Order: sequence, then C-alpha cells, then structure tokens
Amino acid sequence: MASSSRTSTTATASPILTILAPTDFSVCSLAGVRHAVKLARHLKARLLLLYVTEPVDIGSFLMPGESRPWHGKLKQRAVEAMSRLIVKEVPEDVKVNSYVRSGRPWQVIVDFAKRAHVDLIVLGTHGRTGVKHVLLGSVAERVVRHASCPVTTVR
Repeated sequence: MASSSRTSTTATASPILTILAPTDFSVCSLAGVRHAVKLARHLKARLLLLYVTEPVDIGSFLMPGESRPWHGKLKQRAVEAMSRLIVKEVPEDVKVNSYVRSGRPWQVIVDFAKRAHVDLIVLGTHGRTGVKHVLLGSVAERVVRHASCPVTTVR
C-alpha cells in the first residue's frame, strides 16, 4: 500500500503598511483616492498622495525663460488642491502625506513608489479604449507594467 503525504506551504503575504494614491484631481482619479483611503483606514496603513505636474515649456510659446514662473504657479496650485483633497476626503484617523513632483507621470509614480517603499499603488483609470487609448496612452497601464509592487486600478 502506497502512502502519500502532503506538505502544506502557507504563503504569508507581506503586510500593507504604505499605500500610494496618485491623483490628477479628476473624477476618475478621485475614485482611486477614495478606494485607497478606505484601504488605508481598514489596514491602518500610511497613505501617500502624489500629484505629478508634467513639465511644459511655455517659454517656447512666449519668450525664452518664461516657463519657470508658470511651472512654479502650477506646483503651488497643485499643493493647494492637494490640501483641499485631504480635508475633504481623508479622515483624521488616516495617516497621510502629500507630494507634488514634476516629470512623466507614470515614471514619477513608479520611481516614487520604489523610493518610498510603497506596498500597494491604488490609482483611478479613465478607462479609455481604442483610438483614445492609442493616442493618449495610459498612465495606469504603464504603472501596472513597471511598478515593483502590486497595483490596484479603480475604474
């Protein structure tokens, strides 16, 4: 009579201590932020909110050297919008930090997540398909492909 034994290996999931929620302040990204807030609250995780400004060379349209003041104003407006978002959407029992960075959004999100040792990225997606997706690309798709941690997308 043959005997068999089963060896059970239990995979232990790493705890989610830090959640990154990138936002562009759109309705779609707000859905991702709200989901991230719920997760952070439930898991007692730290929430990181990130807005990425894309560098625009306005100086080439106006005069050389004119893009710096505009970029500073864009960053300041983003900081103010982030503050309003936190007051409106993040309960006081959720630990939250906000950041404004500049660069290609998907690249900044992926790099930021790695440097900040993020355990999970939660981001809203616009759900574009077809020609719009091909022409505009997808930040969410690129983040999913390149992130070194799990990514949850919220449509």
